[in-house]
Amino acid sequence: MTTPRILIVEDDSYMRNQLKELLKNDYQVFTSGDRDEALSVFKYTKPDLVLLDLYLPPDIYSSKIGMDILQRILEIRNNTKVIVITGSNDNKDALSAVDMGVYAYITKPFNIDDLKVLIKGCLYIQKLERENKALHQELEKRWNFEGIIGNCPQMCQVFSIINKAAPTDYTILIEGETGVGKELIARALHSRSPRKEGPFIVIDCTVIPEGLLESELFGYEKGSFTGAYRTKRGKIELAEKGTLFLDEIGDLPISLQAKFLRFLEESKIQRIGGVSPKKVNTRVIAATNKDLKLGVTKGSFREDLYHRLNMISIKIPPLRERGSDILLLADYFLKKYSEGKRLSSEAKNALFQHDWPGNVRELKNRIQKAIAMSSDNLISAGDLGLEIKNSYRNKSSLRHAKQDVEKEYLITALRNNKGNITHTARELGTHRIVIRRLMKKYGISKEKFMPSYKGQLEFPRRNIMSKLKILVVESDKALRIELVWHLKKHYEVFEAADRHDALTYLKKEKRPDVILLELYLPPRRDTLEDGFYVLQKFKERIPEAKVVIITTATEKEVMDKAKEEGADAYLQKPFELEELEDTIEELSQSVPQGKERRKYWRDDEGKGIGVEKRKQWRVSCELPIQWVLVEGESPLKGETNTIDISYSGVSFPVETPIAPNSVLDMKLSLPSHLPKLAVKAVGVVRWLVKLKNEYTYRLGVEFVEMKYAHRKAIADYIYKL
Repeated sequence: MTTPRILIVEDDSYMRNQLKELLKNDYQVFTSGDRDEALSVFKYTKPDLVLLDLYLPPDIYSSKIGMDILQRILEIRNNTKVIVITGSNDNKDALSAVDMGVYAYITKPFNIDDLKVLIKGCLYIQKLERENKALHQELEKRWNFEGIIGNCPQMCQVFSIINKAAPTDYTILIEGETGVGKELIARALHSRSPRKEGPFIVIDCTVIPEGLLESELFGYEKGSFTGAYRTKRGKIELAEKGTLFLDEIGDLPISLQAKFLRFLEESKIQRIGGVSPKKVNTRVIAATNKDLKLGVTKGSFREDLYHRLNMISIKIPPLRERGSDILLLADYFLKKYSEGKRLSSEAKNALFQHDWPGNVRELKNRIQKAIAMSSDNLISAGDLGLEIKNSYRNKSSLRHAKQDVEKEYLITALRNNKGNITHTARELGTHRIVIRRLMKKYGISKEKFMPSYKGQLEFPRRNIMSKLKILVVESDKALRIELVWHLKKHYEVFEAADRHDALTYLKKEKRPDVILLELYLPPRRDTLEDGFYVLQKFKERIPEAKVVIITTATEKEVMDKAKEEGADAYLQKPFELEELEDTIEELSQSVPQGKERRKYWRDDEGKGIGVEKRKQWRVSCELPIQWVLVEGESPLKGETNTIDISYSGVSFPVETPIAPNSVLDMKLSLPSHLPKLAVKAVGVVRWLVKLKNEYTYRLGVEFVEMKYAHRKAIADYIYKL
């Protein structure tokens, strides 16, 4: 991996040298102090990033020189990233530079750490852009075979036959409906054959009248018929050492078929009016949209010629059977004939529903028409001249029935796997990219199958959050912002930039369910110590939380140690956002839900206290008093009664005087097997009449002499009445 190159354009020599010293350990740094030198160095070094001071000599009070350099840089290499440095409090010039295409601007004086973060984020985005471009180019190569766009299984089989048949000299018959691209297939065969340097001659048997077709194919001698004032070579001769493509061979007159068959068998022709045959070296590729076997049966096509032509057969599927290739072709034509225009969801659905009797040719024409007719960059079904159909045509009912079965099968698998695309793909024996493509095709959203997080916890007074909580611990500001922005669509997301920020979430109420953790964290970014420390603390205090390590480290020892410390998954930078989504989806299946979701309080030994045990942390008092309340009277005479207070199944008898509306004030200690906390129970007596003269009263609870963390943890699970 090459070290990124940075060009610093700054007239202040002190600042220029300081910046170079601060950046040279991480990047290749070049410097310049004026316009001419800057452009010269830029052309020679081809930097990835330019730090450009807008105010340069000779007029250091104007941004004219800096803006001129910026314009020239973007003209020479428009993929170069530029960060503008400005010393003016008026950001008007900087904002104008941003409109021209710079990545960002920073105002003097600035913190060098802020600049480093800006540079790192800028270069990371540039890297993503380059990878994205390379991926698009690779996909275009994969989908573009000699100018033929296609990725469906049928077309892949066609491409395979072309690769095998092209190097041979066998006659090839291409069969397919009108508009499927038979000539493109023939040209692909020619360009991949040893004859690619020779001519590629096309003759359409339906265009040329029957009386002239023989002379077009075989040529004629001078004086052979009226008007033959000179000798003319036929198409077969013109294709010498090349390829002759006969389109619509099914329309070749029966009177010419015998002569053409003789040419195929002997590789010799005789011009009209000629006296001797002539040897030719021409390969023949024929195409038809008719059923030649039916023509043989009817007698309109010679059987021996059919077999001679059909040495290798290539059948091109109609567009309606090519599935996702329809969108590939539509996007290809959009990019070819327009800039910035795209298809609406309605238009895409209409493309899939249309039967395409004219195949690719019809699609091309409709796209060109839509480009001309659409009033904005979003092309609708109406612009294409198509309608969304509520019912399918009878002649394609089998195909749509198959699609219905496919859709239902996919929905069932997604439901079984709770919307997890990776597990669904595994169940169906395919790749998750295929699952995503099918979901997009049928308009299926994974969210409807994912488990809900709306189940309440034990007590309704808690403020329950319905979304999964994710903490992003990442020192790279650009990557952190990108991850937060992407994940917040579906989750509740928090962020931390260093060890200190991350550990504060152990003390907050909104504790995360999933932690995305970078191991190289400030303040010691050159080691893994802070990252592993954060990992240990989270796993110690919140063992139910899932931790995903995201780092540039590749050593097996690092991965093994992270696994030993409790990491649940590992992502190597750079990674795809879809890969991260799949990882979170998979881990979220095992995140506690409902009453089990917030098991985070810990005792002195570091062992978790389960929800079932916490349910018993409630105060209840039984008042076995033998009397009946009479309205307006107080039957109690101040005698002492026994109150049993129960904690976790252990009773604490307390003797105290009780009277109506009296205040009970007790202080007691919990047994040794429970946290060593003192609890003060305070409440006002509310008498209730029950059968058998038994009364039940629940006390309010206050806490004294407790640490904040313990008080907060227990308060979440005890009613305060």
